[in-house]
Amino acid sequence: MPLKRLLLALALAASGGCGGAGEAKDTTSLRFEIGSNPGDLSARAQLAQRADSEGRPGEAIRELLFVKERRDLGEQESALLAKLLDCRGRQRLELGDSGALADFQTAASLGGLVDSKKMSDAYALCAVTALRHSSEFRQAEAKACLEALDEKHIYRRWDKVEGLSLSNLERLWSWFATAGAKRHALKIAQAWVNAGGREAVHLAQWQSLHRWWFGKSRPLLPASAASALGNASTALERFTASSDREFADQSVTIKSLAAQWGAAGWTTTVNEIVGGYRIDPALADRRARRFADSSAYGLREAAFLAELFYRLGDRGRARDWAQELADRAPKLPAAQEAAGHAHAVSGQVERAGIFYTVAAAASGDGGATWGRAMRAYLAGEEPLAAIAAGRRAIGLTARGWDMLLLFEVALAQRKLGRDDQATKTLEALWARFPVADQAAAKVLAAANENGPQSSFSLLGPIRQRLGFPRLPTAKYPTAK
Repeated sequence: MPLKRLLLALALAASGGCGGAGEAKDTTSLRFEIGSNPGDLSARAQLAQRADSEGRPGEAIRELLFVKERRDLGEQESALLAKLLDCRGRQRLELGDSGALADFQTAASLGGLVDSKKMSDAYALCAVTALRHSSEFRQAEAKACLEALDEKHIYRRWDKVEGLSLSNLERLWSWFATAGAKRHALKIAQAWVNAGGREAVHLAQWQSLHRWWFGKSRPLLPASAASALGNASTALERFTASSDREFADQSVTIKSLAAQWGAAGWTTTVNEIVGGYRIDPALADRRARRFADSSAYGLREAAFLAELFYRLGDRGRARDWAQELADRAPKLPAAQEAAGHAHAVSGQVERAGIFYTVAAAASGDGGATWGRAMRAYLAGEEPLAAIAAGRRAIGLTARGWDMLLLFEVALAQRKLGRDDQATKTLEALWARFPVADQAAAKVLAAANENGPQSSFSLLGPIRQRLGFPRLPTAKYPTAK
């Protein structure tokens, strides 16, 4: 029977043919065995060894963790997983992913040697990640992480800053501000001002934090410190500010995408994936998977693949890779936001909202996160969802810094045919400006009636937080 002969041939190939059970199996045979029997732990352990030797540490970690959940690892398997998790933990630490702590802890439990400085940095990162939240539960989590540090570590003074020198206060608040825990940064910065801090650069940083939280154009300052600061930005300047509102130029070609993203070494891989996609999308999937598994962490690779497939016009695959990005870094706000963008532009409004809610809560600046969500919904032609996101953003943004949000809500209302509501929203916007600047603001708004969808990049606004450099971008809004 031809079918029986075919099945026998496949079985012989999967078992190594006539070479005997002791002969090493290749990657294809091992994957065939796992596909036939997903619970074959021996095949998975062998595949992990193969993947590591062939330069696919991401796949090796995935298989070994699967085995570890179901049985104790052997000595060689434990050593390999400890090495790989230490590597992934370092990569996570570099990009601000607090999941680094769990990787280091697991590596240490398997007998791996984890650098004590890296472990301390991971505890500190875990703490500041928790402090982006306002809940008492998360603050207790932060306290537990910081107590694992050395008693003399400056970060342990996060809630007891009395008596610290000005330089230590500056160091402590800079750490919080850089990591996104702006509320705690503001508290410590205020303590620095109250203690006599007057250095101009740090005063400007404190003023920026104060405006972010309170929305006033200029906080009250001791007379001796006021002269150290420049003039406060005008309402018109705030309306045109491009910080965190950037969209990559859509004219960037697929061919130049790797170079534009600061990853020129990936050009050959990009060409292979794009070439495979034009032949058969399944071929592109295999090449993309191999590329993503070439790194122990794979965050930057998954992010890049999401953007690549978005540029190829395949929003479904872009969404799948953004979902994987979120799965690889569940504690990294930028990764959750990226998944939200991919779902928003592909019509998955409810699913996008879940990711945005998680990202906003973990980011330390929910207003900025929901503002970017609104722009993604606008780019995905989802004006109703854009309005809802915009209202959330406005509610979380200090008055006087919400002009662009009001403008984009008005754009979304017009797209829905709600012209009366749009008119009222714009009236509220013009009221934010002095009478002398209202005409200029209206001209600027008229030049940007198309909104962000005219130059939208899937991950452009959060590219830096995923490990990529900032690109020259089209600033929005800009005058013609």
